[in-house]
Amino acid sequence: FFNNEGNVKITTASNDLSRPEVVLPDGSKVTLNFDSELVYPEKFDNNQRIVKLNGEAFFDISADKDRPFIIEAQNAQVKVIGTSFNVYAYEGEENVEVFVKTGKVELSSTLADNVDNSLFLLPGDKGIYRKGSFNLRKAHEEYSNELAWLNREIEFNFTNLREVIRILKRTYNLNVEIDESVNLDQQITATFNQQDPDYIMEVVSITLDLNLLKPML
Repeated sequence: FFNNEGNVKITTASNDLSRPEVVLPDGSKVTLNFDSELVYPEKFDNNQRIVKLNGEAFFDISADKDRPFIIEAQNAQVKVIGTSFNVYAYEGEENVEVFVKTGKVELSSTLADNVDNSLFLLPGDKGIYRKGSFNLRKAHEEYSNELAWLNREIEFNFTNLREVIRILKRTYNLNVEIDESVNLDQQITATFNQQDPDYIMEVVSITLDLNLLKPML
């Protein structure tokens, strides 16, 4: 819907796993995860293209060398010309994370006075910005599940249970309860493609000999 400032605001509910796609005025495409909000102008100006994100989204940006594309997300700023990448920026989470699929992305802090406080990310890189500070760091994801929420493809490669739970929560918004006595450092290797979360939980439970409560979407 349109707000009083002439912007468009798109929101998804916490139980919305439909991954709606939004086409921006310049033809760029944004796919939203659950519990997310995207705000953008009805028309981009002549110098830059700015949108605001709270939550998670995958961006496929139309190239325009004269107008950089800027995403403002939880005191972090993502700047590109034309590329595809994922932004994870939920309110209440400790970090803002950017994972690059194609092209080159610049991640910086909007709170920092130092112009050098930025990271340049290439395909396979993940930039991590810790909120409330100027801390930026980069990692390269050889076995990445950063886009699992988007393509429903999950690869666990000697992945510990703690990380498995994090990925399933991020992908399907699951609430998983585990007894305190369970060793979260147990590892699992498995690949899933389009399977239901109930099935994935069953495989994890059997493989690690766990009694996990049925996930609630």
